[in-house]
Amino acid sequence: MTIQGLHLSIIDQTIIRSYIKVLLIYPFPDPYKFGDASTALGSGLRSTLQQYPYLAGSVGPADPVTGKVTAQYPDRIPNVLDSGVFQTVCEPASYSDFDYANLKEQGMPPEVLTSDRFCPISLKDHPGTGCSAADSVQELRNGPVPALAVQVTLISGGLVLSVYAHHCLMDGAGLGVFLERYATNVQTCRPDFQDKSSTPHDHSARRRDIDALVSASKRSLSSSHCPEFQLSPISSKEAIPPAANLRAHPHVMTSRILTFSHGRLSNLRDAMVNALNKRVSVFTVLTALLWVNVARSREPALIEAGVQDQETALGIAVNLKRALGEGFEDYVGNVSFAAWTSIPISKLTAMKSQLKMSPDSSTAKQTDCSMLEAVRTISATLSELDRDWMLKRISYLSAVPDPRRLGYAFSTVNSPHFFVNDWQALGADTHWDIPGTTSSQPEFIRRPYSEGEGGAFGIILPRRRSNGAQSNYEVLVRLAEEDMARFENEMERWVERVLA
Repeated sequence: MTIQGLHLSIIDQTIIRSYIKVLLIYPFPDPYKFGDASTALGSGLRSTLQQYPYLAGSVGPADPVTGKVTAQYPDRIPNVLDSGVFQTVCEPASYSDFDYANLKEQGMPPEVLTSDRFCPISLKDHPGTGCSAADSVQELRNGPVPALAVQVTLISGGLVLSVYAHHCLMDGAGLGVFLERYATNVQTCRPDFQDKSSTPHDHSARRRDIDALVSASKRSLSSSHCPEFQLSPISSKEAIPPAANLRAHPHVMTSRILTFSHGRLSNLRDAMVNALNKRVSVFTVLTALLWVNVARSREPALIEAGVQDQETALGIAVNLKRALGEGFEDYVGNVSFAAWTSIPISKLTAMKSQLKMSPDSSTAKQTDCSMLEAVRTISATLSELDRDWMLKRISYLSAVPDPRRLGYAFSTVNSPHFFVNDWQALGADTHWDIPGTTSSQPEFIRRPYSEGEGGAFGIILPRRRSNGAQSNYEVLVRLAEEDMARFENEMERWVERVLA
């Protein structure tokens, strides 16, 4: 067995160094079928790794001088159990506090499925991650870390499939492609299955193609082109000046999942279209609704900190794979960026409503001015996201001398800012047909909860769109505990349900 290297693109090298984590949760009434489920998932994973062999390898360590990381993998796919990339946990006594029927009745609340309980064993207390449950940003100074870790855990009446993929190798859209392939292979694989049709493939080719988009002569650190980035003077993210603290005292972050009906959001979208006389997406309206009400929920803290006259920034995770053209449809590497925009806080908190629109009415001619302002701002930002916008970012990132010096000008940690990610397409309609499950598709898809992870954010969770029916929207929101009660109150007339 020989070791091969995977070229990491400019975007791969400069993306946040952490794991993308997702839990797929199924009803599983008969624990005696756990062996069949594990066999199918293990065999399906092995077949998938034959298509993406670098996921059986490792990432890191970071070069102490340049800060760049390497990715290596074996030329033959090892046994997934022996290598640690796939693990099974069947310990009913250890998970007696997880009952699928009860959790389903509660809506699978966000703070129950914790990373310390569902992080794959191979990543727990791994020296390379620098944390106990692979739930923080990594410096990758203490050796390599696994590229991928998958674990299936039996709980009472249910099955939890944990998938942790390193962000240096794929983004959220790439994870969606991987999960689709994995599910297909689970359906078709036998324990003795081998992909005899596989041929040698240059897995670095597409990543090099991305680098080739920017010639050396066009590489530039011009901040006028990319104002969202900033560089620290030394090779440490700790050296990036933090944003002005919103709170001087320690505070606890907490999470909720809010359920919005498709009908109500469509009505609000129609009202925005009528008021602005332009096309507006449900995503834009939902993002604006979050941004406005997060700002309003923070108003006491903003006033106490004396920043109520400053601006609040909104970051939106965007995937620009479409801008790369043909040949990248199934690309799993990073093409994700953060599009940032900002607005004076007063425009979101002033409550200058000419008419409080009913959530169930699409006929109102006047509505909340703050919502209109937020929708305008977000729409303008998203309209700029074309190939040229992407190439300017790649050009900037290609000129960064050390990825460890790179950071965003806006932080969502203890600040007036907020970040939104869209997971809607992440596999809710994917059929797995895992033996023993009574649902071909996962009934719930969740992000493992970690108490100390990240700042304030919203994630639009995966939703089903099968059979032409439009399902509700679920949004995971993380805020400071003292803001959350006000946020829930602000959102009360818009949501169907709040899960704590």
